[in-house]
Amino acid sequence: MILDGGEYEVNNRRRVPTERYVASPPSDGFQLKAQPGISLIELSAFCSFCAVFLGVYLIKRYLPFASVLQLMFTGLSAIIILVSFFRQKLVIHRSILLLLADAVYILFITLQNEQSLNSYLSMIAPILVVCGTVLMARDLDDLVRVLRVWCGFIFTVVLIDFATMLLWPGGMYRTRYPFNWFLGYKTHRLDYSFTLLVLYTCYSLIVHRRLKPGMFWLSALVVADTALSRAAAATAAVAVYVVILFLARNGPTEKKTGFLSKWILRVLKKYRLLSILYLIVTFLIVVLNNSDLMAIIANIFHKSLTFSGRLKIWLAAVDMASYNLAFGNGVLSAAQYSEALDFNNPHNMMLTYLITGGICGTGILFLFIGRVFRMIQKNPGMYFISIYIYCVFLLGFVSSTLSFCPFFFAILVLAPTLRRVDPGYICSRNQWYKEVHHDVKNSKGANHGLQPKRLRDQRDAFSKKQGKH
Repeated sequence: MILDGGEYEVNNRRRVPTERYVASPPSDGFQLKAQPGISLIELSAFCSFCAVFLGVYLIKRYLPFASVLQLMFTGLSAIIILVSFFRQKLVIHRSILLLLADAVYILFITLQNEQSLNSYLSMIAPILVVCGTVLMARDLDDLVRVLRVWCGFIFTVVLIDFATMLLWPGGMYRTRYPFNWFLGYKTHRLDYSFTLLVLYTCYSLIVHRRLKPGMFWLSALVVADTALSRAAAATAAVAVYVVILFLARNGPTEKKTGFLSKWILRVLKKYRLLSILYLIVTFLIVVLNNSDLMAIIANIFHKSLTFSGRLKIWLAAVDMASYNLAFGNGVLSAAQYSEALDFNNPHNMMLTYLITGGICGTGILFLFIGRVFRMIQKNPGMYFISIYIYCVFLLGFVSSTLSFCPFFFAILVLAPTLRRVDPGYICSRNQWYKEVHHDVKNSKGANHGLQPKRLRDQRDAFSKKQGKH
């Protein structure tokens, strides 16, 4: 029954705002617009994926022109992104400027310290093209097309990797490390498998507005793929993401929200406190070598008290970072790390950032991540991104694999992009409905004290506030 000029309806003897004024999408879910041929954003998504995938060790080893092809796909994707930005006059969110500032700063430090420009480009260029592809999205249709392309290709790659593990349980080939398969050694597959899990989570929440049963099977595949690689810490990080995701699920059309959903979402919002605790624990163990904390963390990750020899690497990495702690050393090659640490990376995310960009570069990056957390705090539908960030830094305690993973930054960039293009499938719907429903529920009077004009004013104020971000 429609009342008050179509602005209220009686639903189970309770008056709530009608669909006309609540900023929520249609109940039947997202419908992708039909479009003939391949769009520019899909072509950019394909090229950016190739730019990342051609960096896999096995591809570089057996494909003679892998480096040339990688450069070609990176350049093509960059051209498409630049043309799209100028033609469509897309506005860059101010948080993205922090990420660009960090890239420029690291370039300056790399040149200042006379490091290899090729090492910088091979690390930063794939990050910029995958992030640029996400930012190209003008609306939700574009973003869904990007997610479909990436999920399709990454799923194929993960299946091939899983098959090689089943066919060669003892390792497909040997390098310095004994266990290597299609995607490389142990944690190297997280660049793709973990990314697939998060991207499909986003796709499912947009298209179906809830986690579909296929999410269970995909989670099982990713956990099994990681577990077969014998990477205990990586398996723990993926398992934590899956468990928290299903316990906290709160999609707009979920028939039943996850167990402990409200409590978990409340904890996820405490990003400042959790970040401080993480930095304190990292400092006490990696720098001060606190034996009591080391025993606790070693038990969690199923490592020895020396963290499988990482303690020696961390001490050498601390010396590297302290050499130029304030400004960093720039991007170092694997050979330079091997010469200083006897390994090709510091095996710790924070130490990797400090060695590369120092306190200044790391501070800029953390300002950007803080902005992402603030967006998630205002839009709880993006909770899966915060779970992913926490799990990455949990793994980053004993690994540097995802420190400069291109898809890690692409997922971070999803937050400002979703706020810009999403009409309520993930972002604003929950917040707006909660605000209006709270006013209706707690107002007084025959009409609950909420007149049509006031409802329109609140709606307009909310839309204006969302438009500023």
